[in-house]
Amino acid sequence: MVLGVISSEGHVMPPHFFEPKQKVNQEVYLEVLRLCPAHKAKTVQAWLKENVPHFWDPQTWPSNSPDLNPCDYYL
Repeated sequence: MVLGVISSEGHVMPPHFFEPKQKVNQEVYLEVLRLCPAHKAKTVQAWLKENVPHFWDPQTWPSNSPDLNPCDYYL
């Protein structure tokens, strides 16, 4: 697993690579997932589009595509 961090001020932390087969318990994993929606904040998305080459916004990923999840978009 890799951890990468970009602050709202544009500071970038070098990637942190976890050891192979290192275990992350359920509590830690769920906390990471709970915090993920923050990456969709408008300020974060704007910064990423401006500063990250070949950035894919959340709608580009298949899990957010209306073609693959029509119920999320049309019901």
